[in-house]
Amino acid sequence: MSLTLWSGVSPENARTQKILVAAALANVPVTLKPCEYGRENETAEYCRNCSPCGRYPALQTEEGCVFESNAILRHIARLDRSGRFLYGRTPLEGSQVDMWLDFATAELGEAVAPFVMQTFYGEPVPADAMDRVHEALQALETWLETRTFLVGERMTVADIAVAFALQWHYRLNRAEGEALTRRYRDAYRLYNTVMQQRKTVEVLQSQGATFGPVKEERKGRDAAAPAKAEKKPKAAAAAADGDGDAAGEEEEAPREKKKPNPLDELPPSPFVLDAFKR
Repeated sequence: MSLTLWSGVSPENARTQKILVAAALANVPVTLKPCEYGRENETAEYCRNCSPCGRYPALQTEEGCVFESNAILRHIARLDRSGRFLYGRTPLEGSQVDMWLDFATAELGEAVAPFVMQTFYGEPVPADAMDRVHEALQALETWLETRTFLVGERMTVADIAVAFALQWHYRLNRAEGEALTRRYRDAYRLYNTVMQQRKTVEVLQSQGATFGPVKEERKGRDAAAPAKAEKKPKAAAAAADGDGDAAGEEEEAPREKKKPNPLDELPPSPFVLDAFKR
Protein backbone atom coordinates (compact mmCIF):
# COMPACT_ATOMS: atom_id res chain seq x y z
CA MET A 1 0.00 0.00 0.00
CA SER A 2 1.46 3.32 -1.09
CA LEU A 3 0.04 6.59 0.24
CA THR A 4 1.44 10.01 -0.65
CA LEU A 5 0.16 13.20 0.94
CA TRP A 6 0.49 16.29 -1.24
CA SER A 7 0.70 19.27 1.09
CA GLY A 8 1.69 22.92 1.03
CA VAL A 9 5.17 23.71 2.30
CA SER A 10 4.59 24.82 5.89
CA PRO A 11 5.44 23.22 9.25
CA GLU A 12 2.33 24.95 10.64
CA ASN A 13 -0.15 23.27 8.30
CA ALA A 14 -2.84 22.03 10.68
CA ARG A 15 -4.66 20.07 8.02
CA THR A 16 -1.50 18.16 7.25
CA GLN A 17 -0.66 17.76 10.92
CA LYS A 18 -3.95 16.14 11.87
CA ILE A 19 -3.67 13.71 8.95
CA LEU A 20 -0.12 12.73 9.87
CA VAL A 21 -1.12 12.30 13.53
CA ALA A 22 -4.03 10.06 12.53
CA ALA A 23 -1.76 8.04 10.26
CA ALA A 24 0.81 7.63 13.04
CA LEU A 25 -1.85 6.45 15.50
CA ALA A 26 -3.31 4.09 12.89
CA ASN A 27 0.10 2.67 11.96
CA VAL A 28 -0.58 3.61 8.34
CA PRO A 29 2.59 4.71 6.48
CA VAL A 30 2.15 8.00 4.64
CA THR A 31 4.82 9.72 2.58
CA LEU A 32 4.68 13.51 2.77
CA LYS A 33 5.24 15.34 -0.51
CA PRO A 34 5.88 19.05 0.23
CA CYS A 35 4.53 21.28 -2.53
CA GLU A 36 4.53 24.98 -3.28
CA TYR A 37 1.35 26.97 -3.69
CA GLY A 38 0.91 28.20 -7.22
CA ARG A 39 2.96 25.38 -8.73
CA GLU A 40 1.93 21.73 -8.45
CA ASN A 41 -1.61 22.58 -7.35
CA GLU A 42 -2.24 24.69 -10.45
CA THR A 43 -1.22 22.10 -13.01
CA ALA A 44 -3.90 20.52 -15.17
CA GLU A 45 -2.82 17.05 -14.04
CA TYR A 46 -3.20 17.90 -10.35
CA CYS A 47 -6.63 19.49 -10.81
CA ARG A 48 -7.81 16.63 -12.99
CA ASN A 49 -6.58 13.81 -10.76
CA CYS A 50 -5.98 15.09 -7.22
CA SER A 51 -8.08 18.15 -6.34
CA PRO A 52 -10.33 19.86 -8.90
CA CYS A 53 -10.13 23.09 -6.88
CA GLY A 54 -6.35 22.97 -6.92
CA ARG A 55 -6.00 22.85 -3.16
CA TYR A 56 -3.90 21.01 -0.61
CA PRO A 57 -3.86 18.54 1.00
CA ALA A 58 -4.62 15.62 -1.28
CA LEU A 59 -3.89 11.96 -0.64
CA GLN A 60 -2.64 9.90 -3.56
CA THR A 61 -3.31 6.17 -3.28
CA GLU A 62 -2.69 3.28 -5.65
CA GLU A 63 -6.37 3.37 -6.61
CA GLY A 64 -6.94 7.11 -6.86
CA CYS A 65 -6.82 10.38 -4.94
CA VAL A 66 -8.77 11.81 -2.01
CA PHE A 67 -8.99 15.55 -1.34
CA GLU A 68 -10.35 17.53 1.65
CA SER A 69 -8.58 16.92 4.96
CA ASN A 70 -11.52 15.32 6.78
CA ALA A 71 -12.17 12.93 3.90
CA ILE A 72 -8.52 11.94 4.11
CA LEU A 73 -8.91 11.43 7.87
CA ARG A 74 -11.81 9.06 7.20
CA HIS A 75 -9.76 7.12 4.67
CA ILE A 76 -6.84 6.78 7.09
CA ALA A 77 -9.21 5.63 9.85
CA ARG A 78 -10.70 2.95 7.57
CA LEU A 79 -7.19 1.63 6.93
CA ASP A 80 -6.42 1.48 10.67
CA ARG A 81 -3.82 -1.21 11.42
CA SER A 82 -3.44 -0.41 15.11
CA GLY A 83 -6.65 -1.91 16.44
CA ARG A 84 -7.58 1.47 17.92
CA PHE A 85 -10.92 1.63 16.06
CA LEU A 86 -10.26 5.22 14.99
CA TYR A 87 -13.55 5.21 13.07
CA GLY A 88 -15.55 3.75 15.97
CA ARG A 89 -16.53 0.20 16.85
CA THR A 90 -20.10 0.16 15.50
CA PRO A 91 -22.03 1.71 12.60
CA LEU A 92 -23.54 4.20 15.06
CA GLU A 93 -20.12 5.22 16.36
CA GLY A 94 -18.92 5.59 12.77
CA SER A 95 -21.79 7.97 12.08
CA GLN A 96 -21.02 9.88 15.27
CA VAL A 97 -17.41 10.25 14.13
CA ASP A 98 -18.74 11.74 10.89
CA MET A 99 -20.96 14.11 12.84
CA TRP A 100 -18.04 15.48 14.86
CA LEU A 101 -15.85 15.82 11.79
CA ASP A 102 -18.60 18.00 10.34
CA PHE A 103 -18.81 19.92 13.62
CA ALA A 104 -15.07 20.60 13.55
CA THR A 105 -15.42 22.26 10.15
CA ALA A 106 -18.90 23.79 10.18
CA GLU A 107 -18.92 25.07 13.77
CA LEU A 108 -15.38 25.40 15.13
CA GLY A 109 -13.83 26.21 11.76
CA GLU A 110 -16.44 28.79 10.81
CA ALA A 111 -16.28 30.43 14.24
CA VAL A 112 -12.53 30.98 14.03
CA ALA A 113 -12.58 32.28 10.44
CA PRO A 114 -12.66 36.00 11.43
CA PHE A 115 -9.49 35.51 13.47
CA VAL A 116 -7.79 33.79 10.53
CA MET A 117 -8.66 36.79 8.37
CA GLN A 118 -7.32 39.16 11.01
CA THR A 119 -4.05 37.31 11.46
CA PHE A 120 -3.21 36.79 7.81
CA TYR A 121 -5.02 39.59 5.97
CA GLY A 122 -5.30 42.29 8.60
CA GLU A 123 -9.08 42.40 8.38
CA PRO A 124 -10.94 43.66 11.46
CA VAL A 125 -12.76 41.12 13.60
CA PRO A 126 -16.55 41.68 13.60
CA ALA A 127 -17.97 42.84 16.92
CA ASP A 128 -20.11 39.71 17.25
CA ALA A 129 -17.37 37.22 16.31
CA MET A 130 -16.98 35.93 19.85
CA ASP A 131 -20.69 35.08 20.03
CA ARG A 132 -20.17 32.37 17.43
CA VAL A 133 -17.03 31.17 19.21
CA HIS A 134 -18.80 30.81 22.55
CA GLU A 135 -21.77 29.09 20.92
CA ALA A 136 -19.56 26.44 19.33
CA LEU A 137 -17.33 25.90 22.35
CA GLN A 138 -20.24 25.75 24.78
CA ALA A 139 -21.87 23.06 22.65
CA LEU A 140 -18.65 21.06 22.72
CA GLU A 141 -18.27 21.67 26.46
CA THR A 142 -21.79 20.38 27.15
CA TRP A 143 -21.13 17.15 25.26
CA LEU A 144 -17.84 16.53 27.05
CA GLU A 145 -19.10 17.20 30.57
CA THR A 146 -20.03 13.52 30.88
CA ARG A 147 -17.61 12.03 28.34
CA THR A 148 -13.87 11.55 28.09
CA PHE A 149 -13.91 11.26 24.30
CA LEU A 150 -16.36 12.49 21.68
CA VAL A 151 -17.36 9.01 20.51
CA GLY A 152 -17.28 5.83 22.58
CA GLU A 153 -14.60 5.14 25.16
CA ARG A 154 -11.50 5.53 23.01
CA MET A 155 -9.90 8.20 20.86
CA THR A 156 -11.11 8.45 17.27
CA VAL A 157 -10.30 10.72 14.35
CA ALA A 158 -13.18 12.89 15.58
CA ASP A 159 -11.11 13.81 18.65
CA ILE A 160 -8.10 14.54 16.45
CA ALA A 161 -10.06 16.82 14.11
CA VAL A 162 -11.73 18.72 16.95
CA ALA A 163 -8.44 19.10 18.87
CA PHE A 164 -6.71 20.68 15.90
CA ALA A 165 -9.71 22.94 15.34
CA LEU A 166 -9.45 24.05 18.98
CA GLN A 167 -5.82 24.83 18.29
CA TRP A 168 -6.94 27.55 15.87
CA HIS A 169 -9.00 29.19 18.60
CA TYR A 170 -6.11 29.09 21.04
CA ARG A 171 -3.40 30.26 18.63
CA LEU A 172 -5.19 32.83 16.46
CA ASN A 173 -7.47 34.55 18.97
CA ARG A 174 -4.84 36.75 20.57
CA ALA A 175 -7.25 38.59 22.86
CA GLU A 176 -9.28 35.64 24.16
CA GLY A 177 -7.29 32.50 23.36
CA GLU A 178 -5.90 31.90 26.85
CA ALA A 179 -9.24 32.74 28.47
CA LEU A 180 -11.00 30.16 26.30
CA THR A 181 -8.78 27.38 27.68
CA ARG A 182 -9.84 28.31 31.21
CA ARG A 183 -13.53 28.81 30.49
CA TYR A 184 -14.08 25.63 28.46
CA ARG A 185 -12.12 23.20 30.57
CA ASP A 186 -13.65 19.98 29.28
CA ALA A 187 -13.12 21.04 25.67
CA TYR A 188 -9.46 21.80 26.31
CA ARG A 189 -9.09 18.64 28.40
CA LEU A 190 -9.83 16.81 25.15
CA TYR A 191 -7.34 19.06 23.39
CA ASN A 192 -4.66 18.16 25.95
CA THR A 193 -5.45 14.47 25.66
CA VAL A 194 -4.83 14.50 21.91
CA MET A 195 -1.84 16.83 21.95
CA GLN A 196 -0.06 14.93 24.73
CA GLN A 197 -0.13 11.64 22.85
CA ARG A 198 3.43 10.51 22.22
CA LYS A 199 2.82 10.08 18.51
CA THR A 200 1.24 13.54 18.28
CA VAL A 201 4.33 15.11 19.84
CA GLU A 202 6.60 13.12 17.53
CA VAL A 203 4.71 14.26 14.43
CA LEU A 204 4.70 17.92 15.44
CA GLN A 205 8.39 17.86 16.27
CA SER A 206 9.25 16.07 13.02
CA GLN A 207 7.43 18.79 11.08
CA GLY A 208 9.21 21.59 12.91
CA ALA A 209 5.94 22.95 14.27
CA THR A 210 6.12 26.00 16.49
CA PHE A 211 4.08 26.55 19.60
CA GLY A 212 2.08 29.43 21.00
CA PRO A 213 0.05 32.30 19.52
CA VAL A 214 0.62 32.98 15.83
CA LYS A 215 2.15 36.34 15.01
CA GLU A 216 0.42 38.58 12.50
CA GLU A 217 1.59 37.67 9.05
CA ARG A 218 0.27 38.80 5.69
CA LYS A 219 0.07 35.98 3.18
CA GLY A 220 -1.97 34.88 0.22
CA ARG A 221 -5.24 33.10 0.89
CA ASP A 222 -3.92 29.65 0.04
CA ALA A 223 -0.95 30.09 2.36
CA ALA A 224 -3.08 31.21 5.28
CA ALA A 225 -4.96 27.97 5.68
CA PRO A 226 -2.11 25.87 7.06
CA ALA A 227 -1.22 28.30 9.82
CA LYS A 228 -1.74 26.37 13.02
CA ALA A 229 0.17 24.02 15.31
CA GLU A 230 0.93 23.01 18.82
CA LYS A 231 1.78 25.43 21.59
CA LYS A 232 5.40 26.47 22.03
CA PRO A 233 7.11 27.19 25.34
CA LYS A 234 7.71 30.94 25.54
CA ALA A 235 11.18 30.55 26.95
CA ALA A 236 12.22 28.39 24.02
CA ALA A 237 10.65 30.49 21.28
CA ALA A 238 13.73 32.47 20.32
CA ALA A 239 16.04 29.47 20.40
CA ALA A 240 13.71 27.23 18.42
CA ASP A 241 12.93 29.85 15.79
CA GLY A 242 16.51 30.94 15.39
CA ASP A 243 15.79 34.62 16.03
CA GLY A 244 14.40 36.86 18.76
CA ASP A 245 16.25 38.90 21.38
CA ALA A 246 19.21 36.54 21.40
CA ALA A 247 19.90 37.30 17.74
CA GLY A 248 20.85 40.90 18.48
CA GLU A 249 23.25 40.15 21.30
CA GLU A 250 26.95 39.39 21.11
CA GLU A 251 27.88 35.76 21.04
CA GLU A 252 28.69 34.25 24.38
CA ALA A 253 30.76 31.21 25.16
CA PRO A 254 28.90 28.10 24.05
CA ARG A 255 27.05 26.42 26.83
CA GLU A 256 24.73 23.47 26.88
CA LYS A 257 21.09 24.38 27.25
CA LYS A 258 18.35 22.14 28.52
CA LYS A 259 16.08 21.15 25.67
CA PRO A 260 12.56 22.46 26.36
CA ASN A 261 9.67 20.05 26.53
CA PRO A 262 6.95 21.15 24.05
CA LEU A 263 4.29 19.92 26.49
CA ASP A 264 5.34 22.20 29.35
CA GLU A 265 3.30 25.15 28.14
CA LEU A 266 0.14 23.36 27.03
CA PRO A 267 -3.06 24.77 28.59
CA PRO A 268 -3.51 23.18 32.05
CA SER A 269 -5.61 20.05 32.04
CA PRO A 270 -8.62 19.99 34.37
CA PHE A 271 -8.82 16.21 34.07
CA VAL A 272 -9.23 14.57 37.51
CA LEU A 273 -8.25 10.92 37.42
CA ASP A 274 -10.14 9.99 40.59
CA ALA A 275 -13.35 11.50 39.25
CA PHE A 276 -12.87 9.65 35.97
CA LYS A 277 -12.45 6.32 37.78
CA ARG A 278 -15.70 6.85 39.62
